[in-house]
Amino acid sequence: MKPSEDAPLSCFGVLTWLLLHDAMDRSVPQISAVGGVAVVGTLVAGLLFEAWPAPLLRPPGTQRAALFATAAVVAVIAGYGLRSLSLAAETWTRDPAQLWVAVAGLNLIGATIIVHAVLWRRWPVTVAD
Repeated sequence: MKPSEDAPLSCFGVLTWLLLHDAMDRSVPQISAVGGVAVVGTLVAGLLFEAWPAPLLRPPGTQRAALFATAAVVAVIAGYGLRSLSLAAETWTRDPAQLWVAVAGLNLIGATIIVHAVLWRRWPVTVAD
């Protein structure tokens, strides 16, 4: 990306932070958890589902909306699933459970999806001849 393309994205990130942290009074662990599951939803919808069901739709705007909706649904399911798992597995006294959700989403699930889809060339993994 060129520096001129980076500036709007950086501004959008700062504005999102200000909206979530200052205007909506969300904590850093909550924002991290939302970001982590948003990345998981995007990776699952884009890499594993290969943008399904968007290619079945004809107008490009409808395809983008379907891909966004798929990523959002996966992110919500991942968020609630990881949150439930974190609360069932541990009593969190020192660090909030949202940090575990962020780490699990970004480092464990996200990295696994990238390795699975990019290095292993999609799924199911085929046996080499």
